[in-house]
Amino acid sequence: MYNKYMPFQFHFSPELAKTLFSISLTVLVAIIIDNILRAFIKVPKHFDNRRSQTYATILRNIVAIVVYIIALYVIMTQLNVNITPLLASAGIIGVAIGLGARTLIEDLISGLFLLSQDSIAIGDDIKIDDAEGTIEKINFRTLTIRSGTGALYIIPNGQIKKVINFSATEQNTV
Repeated sequence: MYNKYMPFQFHFSPELAKTLFSISLTVLVAIIIDNILRAFIKVPKHFDNRRSQTYATILRNIVAIVVYIIALYVIMTQLNVNITPLLASAGIIGVAIGLGARTLIEDLISGLFLLSQDSIAIGDDIKIDDAEGTIEKINFRTLTIRSGTGALYIIPNGQIKKVINFSATEQNTV
């Protein structure tokens, strides 16, 4: 029967309840697993320096990405979504985005080189072009520097060409 005050009627079926419960449970399990795995990624005391902290942060972020991608896959299978065509389309779209997102890829690769070359770490006092201060964050795409005056510089990793590290003599090398 049609009711003019309630034009959209929603029927809550047992199948819908089961699907919503399983999706909610999957998200909850993903959050718990992510937190547990992140808690296990700790820097041993004899390696406790800024460089190790930076690598631990990056490893925690990679773990989170993997856990949530797996959770998304599980949710898609619960919704009976065939992901094979999605993966094929993602490959083609990935190539197109890769061609269009050259600066993003350049930032990511430059960020990996910054971390692997052991030239800077969180807490170092550095100067890049006009930005001078202490490194607060090193992400895959950007470097965040806080100056002595409180100014926050966010520099894309692809634009970092010359770095002056004033803390290089103070670093504990492992």
